[in-house]
Amino acid sequence: MATALEATQAWVAALPGEDVVARIIADPAETILALEDRLKRMNKQIHLTFRSRPQAAIIESRPGMGPTSGTGSGRRR
Repeated sequence: MATALEATQAWVAALPGEDVVARIIADPAETILALEDRLKRMNKQIHLTFRSRPQAAIIESRPGMGPTSGTGSGRRR
């Protein structure tokens, strides 16, 4: 996967100051891409942990319930 900086430098037309803008945009763009990857890994872990529980099949059988929504349904307050 190309980094955000590489993607911003892939533009064909060059404008004055474009390299500066590309560096300014690249940092938050790389942060966003890293956060998206982290969220994917966290969601995968949530699903694996949820499905490892014996109650998972019962909770998922309820309409609208799945690994993400089902993780908080049995919480005690």
